[in-house]
Amino acid sequence: MATPVASSLALFPPALRMLEVFAIRLAAGFAAALLCLPTGVVEPRFYRLHLTIAVCFLAAAAVFAWQHPHDAFWLPFSLGFFCLLAGAWSWSFAEYAFARLPTTALGLAALLASLILLRGWDRPLADQGSDFLDDLSAALLLGHTVTAMLLGHWYLIAPNLSIEPLLRLQRWLFASLGLRAVAVGLSLGLALAAGRSLDQLAWMWLAPRVLAGLVGAAGLTWMAWQSARLHATQSATGILYVVTVFVFIGELTDQLLRQHLLGESM
Repeated sequence: MATPVASSLALFPPALRMLEVFAIRLAAGFAAALLCLPTGVVEPRFYRLHLTIAVCFLAAAAVFAWQHPHDAFWLPFSLGFFCLLAGAWSWSFAEYAFARLPTTALGLAALLASLILLRGWDRPLADQGSDFLDDLSAALLLGHTVTAMLLGHWYLIAPNLSIEPLLRLQRWLFASLGLRAVAVGLSLGLALAAGRSLDQLAWMWLAPRVLAGLVGAAGLTWMAWQSARLHATQSATGILYVVTVFVFIGELTDQLLRQHLLGESM
């Protein structure tokens, strides 16, 4: 007999289920971005708050994944959830400082593994490699974008904070955009090589995916970088707000495009 939760989820349109992938990627990206911050510069409260937000996204992902057919998915997903939860706890107490980086790194690895199992382990090796690059690049882009934007807000309550953490995150954001562009190009090339064609609906999703999620985000990130170099953190944060919106549009339309071209389940 179906549970009330499962019955309710069956009523959701398939397009809404892409939020499951989006939330896991974002939580994994949060963990990756925190690992890139210089240690001992940003105060522990930022790490604790950031990991708590990631845990909330994973809780939302669990709701959408409740009917997931692959039971093995829940092992790495649960490990990632509790690792990030433990990481948030460790940033609350100095005596648990030794667990901060290991729990975050293990949580990141577990969540990436859960994304692989989300599509099943019986896929061809080449497809799994392409999917892993897609998940990794999306997680890094989402995580560094949102983390940089939130760190920009942190300068309002920590005006004496060095500008280096924000600049470092933006350097990683540039690298993430480059890796994401490669992953998108590879996925599109594989789809076209497999005989799929770009019809009217595909072009409709491809346009905002590239123009907003890659080109527009890259241009705005450069503007935020220039503002941050001048220590204009409020201006950089405002620009990063728009970068976040553009990246979200790009990543959500990317999933719709993959669903249309490859027939992937969301």
